[in-house]
Amino acid sequence: PDVWARLLKQSREDGLRDEDWSMHEIIATLCNRRYSEKCVAYAESHDQSIVGSKTNAFWLMDAEMYNGMSTFEPASGVVERGMALHKMIRLITMAIGGEGYLNFMGNEFGHPEWVDFPREGNEWSHDHCRRQWNLADTEYLRYSLLNNFDKQMMRLDEMHKFLAHPHQFVSSACDTRKIIVAERGPLLFVFNFHPTETYTDLEVGVGMGGKYRICLDTDAFDFGGLGRVMHDAEHFTSPGGPVTWVGPYEQEPRPCAMKVTSPARSAQVYFKVPELEDPMAAAARMAGVSGFKEVRVSARDESGEHRQFASQGGPPAPGSQGGQAQGQQVPNQRRREVIDPADIDPDFSPGRPDNFGVQSRAPPPQARPAAPSQSSAPLPPSNYRPVVRKEIVDDSNIDPDFQ
Repeated sequence: PDVWARLLKQSREDGLRDEDWSMHEIIATLCNRRYSEKCVAYAESHDQSIVGSKTNAFWLMDAEMYNGMSTFEPASGVVERGMALHKMIRLITMAIGGEGYLNFMGNEFGHPEWVDFPREGNEWSHDHCRRQWNLADTEYLRYSLLNNFDKQMMRLDEMHKFLAHPHQFVSSACDTRKIIVAERGPLLFVFNFHPTETYTDLEVGVGMGGKYRICLDTDAFDFGGLGRVMHDAEHFTSPGGPVTWVGPYEQEPRPCAMKVTSPARSAQVYFKVPELEDPMAAAARMAGVSGFKEVRVSARDESGEHRQFASQGGPPAPGSQGGQAQGQQVPNQRRREVIDPADIDPDFSPGRPDNFGVQSRAPPPQARPAAPSQSSAPLPPSNYRPVVRKEIVDDSNIDPDFQ
């Protein structure tokens, strides 16, 4: 944790700008351990919480922690910067600092005071020998937002188990753009420590192709951020990763590339969306059968009741529970039609052949009174019937197979 204490102290007392932070130094410090040797990482130590030193939150926000943490008022520049870096420091330390993560109680939500045990120097006072947990439980204070982020960061490891995963690869640590891209387990971490630059369509290297989505964002509204990233966006990879550098060392390009949005002073974590199971296989699994090569029929027995569905042509899937015994074959039976005579059209005769398309003599029309006409032309007689046109068929055009 000394690297964070030193950077924050120099920023507060010596005027070190955020633009001058070395991404290569941060990565070199967090990865400075022997291969396969398990380590526990922590962003701030026990000594920083004891009287005489300052926690990271105190270095970042100082006196603003006492009067600038209410959500009823807009966050000042000091509080906005402090909360953003507080979340990023903890996330990157947990992501690539080791196989375990340690936190001193109360520092996860930026406790504003130090710990001072009763001693002769403070006249055996208990005033600072406590943690004010009520600050994290008060929803209108920004301490609760920092506490929410810490909960989600712990939940991230519970879901993806990246801390215990052996895969760790830092593909980029650019001191010019203040960008760090790292892979840990199945997750991709993108950090932007630049105070003002937001990168849209930032191309980052990815170890495995597919579709990715955000699973944690330090800039989310729920964590006191500005909400500059869409969480429902889907990111698709393309073959061939970009050329990247970690300090002065060029890295081997990753197999795939992906474009993301990286706002200033924020970090996003991406996970690969699992490829969907074959729809037919998924439907067969949900139906409890081994596949859809079977034909399922339903029939009525003599009492008129429906019989249970039974598989035809194959045994049911292992573990399925059906009405028939496992592997039992039943004869193929056609479903019996039930017709209500009351619903049958009286003009419909099932036995009559279908004469559709065959011309026949139409029934005589009803006699109608003639409409008055101004013309003097004679009207046809009342018994007039139109002559049916005789159908002329050429015998040579008849299909010999047609009956």
